[in-house]
Amino acid sequence: MASLNDFPFEFRSDENEIKELQKYFLGKSFEHVYVGPKNYTMLREYTKDAANIYNLPLRSDDIFVASFPRSGTTWTQELVWLLANDMDYVKAAAEPLTSRYTFIEFPMFMNKDSVSELKSINADNEERKKIIDYLSRPGSEVIAEKPSPRFIKTHLPMTLLPPHILDIAKVVYVARDPRDAAVSFFHQNRLFKMAHFVGDFKTYWNFFVRNMILWTPFFDHLKEAWELRNHPNLLFLFYEDL
Repeated sequence: MASLNDFPFEFRSDENEIKELQKYFLGKSFEHVYVGPKNYTMLREYTKDAANIYNLPLRSDDIFVASFPRSGTTWTQELVWLLANDMDYVKAAAEPLTSRYTFIEFPMFMNKDSVSELKSINADNEERKKIIDYLSRPGSEVIAEKPSPRFIKTHLPMTLLPPHILDIAKVVYVARDPRDAAVSFFHQNRLFKMAHFVGDFKTYWNFFVRNMILWTPFFDHLKEAWELRNHPNLLFLFYEDL
């Protein structure tokens, strides 16, 4: 496992901003940190696997589907998987997308408090508790055990992914009008129990433009991929063109 000494970016937190966010984000895991010079907003649990993701051993047939959240990720995942698997609709229908792809940074939502709450809710369901344990495992560990070809979902910007990713693997990045992405993300954060946003859209938009929503700043995220759009191993797509 890599240590934080193998990760080139610093983490910082702002206690006042955390308190401000936690008035509206009631999820157990919502303690934010900022990463690197662009201050990408992540959850504190991400710091435990950040170096491992950054130093992830890659394979030549790895395929990443990357995006800012609510930009057509799921749609693109299905398209990419089908193209890579000879349009096998039968297998696609039989196997959930969540098992065909590893969402590599998702365990950042699974801190001790959120895991405890989820297990309490599902106390009588052993199968669900096993799923909770699985989702709590570091994404870098889960993906290391996957057979090739590996399909990886991420909302991380390019600078937080392995630095030589395009020399080895392939990345499909999908972008969406930020106004539409923000509205969709607002509704998801209201529905998603681990976020449990209780404010109105005006409040959410204020956090969004202040780069306090997860995976923001939006435009830096997009620009990092856009600047690599001519690399032969990166395909840059627009949601509006799909």
